[in-house]
Amino acid sequence: MQEGLSVLVALSVARAPYNALTPAVVSEFCTRYGLPPEQFQHRFARFVACEFAMGELSYADADCAINDLAAYVWQDIQGLVLRIYHAFDSCEYRRSHDAEGTIPWQKYTLPEIMALLDEQGWLVE
Repeated sequence: MQEGLSVLVALSVARAPYNALTPAVVSEFCTRYGLPPEQFQHRFARFVACEFAMGELSYADADCAINDLAAYVWQDIQGLVLRIYHAFDSCEYRRSHDAEGTIPWQKYTLPEIMALLDEQGWLVE
């Protein structure tokens, strides 16, 4: 399933600014991997967060993938998926109080993601 999630992230990045996570794409993924559709958003968000934390995904690519997921599930986004979305969204702009040279994803997103992964026990997997 990890390989399939990686393919979806790559597709998301390649198709930006258009959302690659269409109902047909998600349905085909869930069928291929035997994943109940209601679990897709959680698995995808977790994968993106973990890959970003391990340095396997850049902030830009992870943000693109999470934005696609949020657009796909906006009506139903909640819990951990919403927290992951907010962690990436939190640094899409520079704050006026940040010092020159501040890298927002390092200051805001990475610590939020690491705390969430630690809280969930996902850092040891």
